[in-house]
Amino acid sequence: MKKNTNNKVTTLPVSKFIDTKFREYSLYVLKSRGIPSFYDALTPVQRYILMNSPSSFSKTLSVVGKSIEDGYSHGNVSLQKAISKLARPFGSAFQMLYGYGFFGTEVSPEPAAPRYTSVKINNHVNDILKQYSYLTEKSEEGGYDPFWVDLPIGLCTTIVGISVGYKATTLPRKLNDIKRYLNGEIKHVKPYFMDYSGKISRHKSLNNSWLLDSNINIEKNKIFIKEIPPILKYNTVLKRLDWLFRKFESKIRVINNSNTKVDITIVYSGRNVQEWDEIQTYVKKIFSIIVTEKPIFIKDDQVLVYDTVEEYLDDYKWQILRLRYYNLLYERKYLKNELRFNEVKKNFITFILQKRRQVAEIDKFLNPFDKDLQKRLERMTAKMFTKDELSQVRNKINGLKKELRVKERNLKKSKKIYEKTKDPTAKRGISSKKSLANLFDSDDVDEVNGIWVWDGEDVFDEKKKEIEDEE
Repeated sequence: MKKNTNNKVTTLPVSKFIDTKFREYSLYVLKSRGIPSFYDALTPVQRYILMNSPSSFSKTLSVVGKSIEDGYSHGNVSLQKAISKLARPFGSAFQMLYGYGFFGTEVSPEPAAPRYTSVKINNHVNDILKQYSYLTEKSEEGGYDPFWVDLPIGLCTTIVGISVGYKATTLPRKLNDIKRYLNGEIKHVKPYFMDYSGKISRHKSLNNSWLLDSNINIEKNKIFIKEIPPILKYNTVLKRLDWLFRKFESKIRVINNSNTKVDITIVYSGRNVQEWDEIQTYVKKIFSIIVTEKPIFIKDDQVLVYDTVEEYLDDYKWQILRLRYYNLLYERKYLKNELRFNEVKKNFITFILQKRRQVAEIDKFLNPFDKDLQKRLERMTAKMFTKDELSQVRNKINGLKKELRVKERNLKKSKKIYEKTKDPTAKRGISSKKSLANLFDSDDVDEVNGIWVWDGEDVFDEKKKEIEDEE
């Protein structure tokens, strides 16, 4: 196999060529599919949805159509699922979309068909995106580049992103907690689910593992389950209750009044204290789940792997410095353009006020300027200018000059801080070659020692832990 580089022909072994091309493909998939971006913690499909979601309720199907028309090329099914995830009233810390219609419940998570539902963008999300929207651009391939935001809003949803050799798993966080952490007000950012009253705690003091307990109350011989963790499948848990019937036969009765919310009562009619303790322990386990977080993000063709969300947010502080610097660059450019326009406008008004001008004279005056400036000036040719307006333009020029001087000083300070602060992600970046094996299904949830485990089950292997402790 031969490769042409700078007009030089290089011979590559087939294995090397395949490895190179596979890595290129891996990076493409990482950037364009399920792994969220470092800059906004969003995936490409989420950006398409947010950019095409209306501010007032519109059919979900129309958002799907607009996103495809806007350039999304991975099909309507993936769009429908992603929209439902952003709009459903559970499983996240913050709804990015508001939904009208059925978007699922913890009992029945499948949403209605998109032709029966409607969505609109959350006003708060819209404000976050609009704040620096003038910096956001489309990539060369047609998708949206990561949004310029000062908060990684994608962390408000459950992240389960799969790509070639990597899987990102992150539980949602409160937007306000993220903001407070970035401001240095708190030291930890705990997972949070909107309208979830169950307990979330660290598992065995591990930084990246969380135990999510259901809302369970025990009174005499009854166990009441009023809620389950949003990421725990209701139907799967019900199947696990069959073990109680097989084990204790006629001593167990289950009353299931679940509708939109879980409402299950387990009644024990036996008198054996040991049996009752075993039942309670089993129920608590099957209605709980352990989640091992693997915060993984893509940034500028590199994969960033973190141990904790806090580590990611520490690095994100550099992104805020970067955002401030580039925003000041944009604002300075805008002020310079406005100053130039008003200086030309001043000359144009003076030119018009000198005497009655012919069209040819006006065209000759406008001709040296670029097209954008010509268009702005041409829109004013129908106006009747006055000396008062000329005076107002002069005052505006003076104001713009002062504002520009202040902006230049702020930009100089920001540039110094930004350039002095090294990009912390440089030491984290790894190529896609590091982990090309161990691909897995996002729905895989294993049972270890009687409790559900989502990702990283090896962490909870007690025997392995004992051996490691002995070593």
